[in-house]
Amino acid sequence: MNENAEDLACRYVLGRLDRHERAAFEARLAADSTLASLVRKTEAALDLRRSLLALHPTLSASRS
Repeated sequence: MNENAEDLACRYVLGRLDRHERAAFEARLAADSTLASLVRKTEAALDLRRSLLALHPTLSASRS
């Protein structure tokens, strides 16, 4: 997986692609199981981070 794919996957998960980028990425995602796996892992990591921050709100305050 190249850095560009990782960047796009992160931007996709965070909702930071415009509608054209998102459509192109989703077409690529449907055809690339490695990319789909990367997206699932990125989503899981983000969910874990959100859960940890919800449990320990002082962690997010110390990063500000």
